[in-house]
Amino acid sequence: MTAVAQLDEIEPKTCSCGTTRRAFVDEPGRVASLHVLQVSEAVSHYHRKAIEIYLVLEVFDDDR
Repeated sequence: MTAVAQLDEIEPKTCSCGTTRRAFVDEPGRVASLHVLQVSEAVSHYHRKAIEIYLVLEVFDDDR
């Protein structure tokens, strides 16, 4: 199965850390999803059934 997503066309949703665009969350039989997160307020949390892997694309000096 091949899945393709145009991330800039996915409607952003508010989440606990800011806003996210989520791809592949509704794919049948999926083993992963992709979330592009714009962090505005990071909140410590965990997931019972997921492992998160972060790829940091950009860091601003005031975010450190």
